[in-house]
Amino acid sequence: MRPIEPGFLGLFLWTWGCVGLPISDLDASTTGGVASISETSSVGGGTSAGGATGAGGTQTATSTGNDNSTSACSETFTPCGGDPTGTWDIVSVCLQGDLAAAANAGYAADSADCSSLCTEATLAAQGSVTYSAGSVQPNAVLSLSETLEMTASCYAALFGKAWNSASCATVAQMLEKQSGTTAACSAGNSICNCVYMDTTQAVADTYTVNGTTLVASDGSTTEFCVQGSTMTQRDSFGNNAYAVTRYSKH
Repeated sequence: MRPIEPGFLGLFLWTWGCVGLPISDLDASTTGGVASISETSSVGGGTSAGGATGAGGTQTATSTGNDNSTSACSETFTPCGGDPTGTWDIVSVCLQGDLAAAANAGYAADSADCSSLCTEATLAAQGSVTYSAGSVQPNAVLSLSETLEMTASCYAALFGKAWNSASCATVAQMLEKQSGTTAACSAGNSICNCVYMDTTQAVADTYTVNGTTLVASDGSTTEFCVQGSTMTQRDSFGNNAYAVTRYSKH
């Protein structure tokens, strides 16, 4: 099951490079692996120009269905560039757009039967990031969780076999196959309800500055703006969903 492609995501989505289940990783004959993101450090990109080296605050941004009112960003983000050099503590993370809908757009690309698979997606961020001489040193934890409602038709599309009494357990095993991922699933009437979280630590990377954009070694990008002791970064999950992370200079 393919996750959302998040771009750079400041510093956290680097390892996964997406939100959601990587549908394309599933093997119809086995319990394939599922990687998703659960952030506990900040939104960052695949191999992003963001890292964490200190203790920062923990923030959560939640997107449920089409209602983002409780977690939507309250301010307009405007990229302005600047000098990211230094150590920055994560202050907050918020969402622009509907993260659950963005996840479902990725699932639908693999199978129309899975277009409503994700009912809720949550991001959390904690830590700090140090930029120095073209390198970024992360020491942060991210976690992204999703609530899934897998129907029999979606299960058949992903696993290549009909729903049965053991199907929900198979889904749970698939979700937990990836290191750092935990899942809890319960079966209903041909439906498997799951909540899963993937927690991972950010990794070091290199970066360049291109105007108002940070460019990671793999080419992924993050918009940013440094104003005095505050830096704000915006990363795209695609499908008009963004994570905006605010930092304070250490």
